[in-house]
Amino acid sequence: MGKGLRRALALGISFFATALAGELFLRLRSARPMTVVLKDSEIHVVDERLGYRMVPNRQAKNVKTNSLALRGPEVALEKPKNGYRILCVGDSITFGEAASCNETTYPAVLERKLNERFDPPREIQVLNAGVMGYASLQCRRWLEELLPRLKPDLVLLCAGTNDFHFSRQRGWHAEMSWTTPRDAWSLDESFLLDELRGRFTDIPHRPLPRLLDAYKENVSAAIAQARAQGSAIALLDLPSLFSEHMSEAAVEVVKANGFRLAERESFVTFRNAWREVAENTGTPVIPTGLEFEVGGKEGLLVDLFHPNDRGYERMVEVLAPAVSRLIR
Repeated sequence: MGKGLRRALALGISFFATALAGELFLRLRSARPMTVVLKDSEIHVVDERLGYRMVPNRQAKNVKTNSLALRGPEVALEKPKNGYRILCVGDSITFGEAASCNETTYPAVLERKLNERFDPPREIQVLNAGVMGYASLQCRRWLEELLPRLKPDLVLLCAGTNDFHFSRQRGWHAEMSWTTPRDAWSLDESFLLDELRGRFTDIPHRPLPRLLDAYKENVSAAIAQARAQGSAIALLDLPSLFSEHMSEAAVEVVKANGFRLAERESFVTFRNAWREVAENTGTPVIPTGLEFEVGGKEGLLVDLFHPNDRGYERMVEVLAPAVSRLIR
């Protein structure tokens, strides 16, 4: 073997070893199970099936949970005789991460507004089963657990923001292992190429096809579970600062939160998957007043996705009439 060929071979091996080391480093760095992220929180406890769950009867800062590990006041398992029960399932948007207290989350505000709309009055309960950080998989499993216990008349499901985050932080999804043979090691799923694109180009992090398929499967299963229990179900459109026409202030908020404007493309991909499931299953999608088509949301969200108290008031202004039409 000639000297030049040996040098080229050595350089090739060195390049491959460096790229492989970079790929492994990035995968290990991002492959954090959800239990690592929130297990030490005052209001969460590690759970084998869900990764973690809320702690019942816990008071921490502005959050209070009841004996069912839901955010809000105590509620009996049995519905009132003339009552109507709505179960809100989702992630930190439903939970109310940026809400100042339990009473300003969207389920709490929605309960008050709905009870004002009916004459003669009905006892309408709106229960907050949102959990910070839950993706569609956890929402599906949490709903499966709650349905036979609470027997809601209507389920409002709002999930997808964390699945979108997982598409950016590859390897973080609970059941999308980066050690999986074949698909997980394709160039399309390379952590290194994704990192280089993010640093040197304006190409957005593309959602993994496997992740989108799992997302649609989980949402479809949640819909089927609710209907099998005899509950109606509707999906809430995903609140987001992303919109077709964004102000300079909104763009700055996007950048301050570690996103690029090009990430709108990935967000819309997830949102379209949400709507595809709704269409395929005949499930209504209810606007939130903070969805992609709506501009001028800067004062209503504290970051890209989380409404503040005014944002939740705005959500309920839009939600209440639509939900009222679903109440039988």
